[in-house]
Amino acid sequence: MSASASRATTTSAGSSTAAADERRPGRLSVRGLRKTYALGAVAVEALKGIDLEVSGGQFVVVLGPSGSGKTTLLNIVGGIDTVTSGTVAVDGENISGYDARALTEYRRRTVGFVFQFFNLIPSLTALENVALIARLTGGPERRAAAAVDEARNALNAVGLEKRLDHFPAALSGGEQQRVAVARALAKHPRLLLCDEPTGALDLGTGRDVLSLLRQVNREQSLTTILVTHNSAIATMADRVLRVRDGRIDDDQTVASPREAAEVTW
Repeated sequence: MSASASRATTTSAGSSTAAADERRPGRLSVRGLRKTYALGAVAVEALKGIDLEVSGGQFVVVLGPSGSGKTTLLNIVGGIDTVTSGTVAVDGENISGYDARALTEYRRRTVGFVFQFFNLIPSLTALENVALIARLTGGPERRAAAAVDEARNALNAVGLEKRLDHFPAALSGGEQQRVAVARALAKHPRLLLCDEPTGALDLGTGRDVLSLLRQVNREQSLTTILVTHNSAIATMADRVLRVRDGRIDDDQTVASPREAAEVTW
């Protein structure tokens, strides 16, 4: 752990629920989670019995080297992948036994995703990219005009009110990631899951995106789980999980989280 992270992280995470209200939505409970992949005749155990409780509204950073299992954990929580054994519950609802249709509905209604690569549709403007998701996740009762209004509000919230009609190619990397954040927020998720959201950005732009994620977390009490290999980001979290070889190796609370502008790497 870096010196700065060591100063900021001081207590075990058993008391971390003080930073978030147990009654808030976005509570996560993971019990005995195992994930095994078959590679030919070889079984590869990516997760080896994960136990985890996250309170609603927490900002959690999951650290680990490549191959540690951190992205597998995020994908299972997000309903992108399925468990081999164990349970995953969000707000008391066990998603572990969901079939493909139920997982699709869960991803649509409950989870917002922000990835390292922005995954914007190049032929759509910023507004159209976000409105598409707002329309798809809003159900049949949401009309196109309402979806556009929702998208405009989300883009305004991330500071892109003057870039609504720009195509992705005309936006900077940081602006494209802001569109991706707006797209995630347009569905009003209970969980915001971020996989290396600053990995394709320079330091200044990365700080801006981290600041935005932290702002959304605080203002909306939105449970946010951010996976990264960058230990510097841990200093701005409420809680830090270190994953190694498919297990949670360390689980600590950050007593005084830093602002994103203070993070450097």
